[in-house]
Amino acid sequence: MSVANLLEEGGFADVEVTANAAVLLEQTDAGFRITEISLSVTGSAAALADDDFARIADRAKRTCPVSLALAGTTVTLESTKVVG
Repeated sequence: MSVANLLEEGGFADVEVTANAAVLLEQTDAGFRITEISLSVTGSAAALADDDFARIADRAKRTCPVSLALAGTTVTLESTKVVG
């Protein structure tokens, strides 16, 4: 995800982001397919509010090149959290 890049472009300093993905691999008639990706992202930056982080994380999910490449797969953002 491009959360760190969007935070820095938004003028936030001391940006730290950790992202994890859980992938659901299912067997279909056409063979094995990745059918769902659940993302969890945690981050911090100076003067970053929870609602700003959630909004930026959602924007990253919608505009990230990897998310766009996986357009046929359900990609969900499970959690966003500001720490520190």
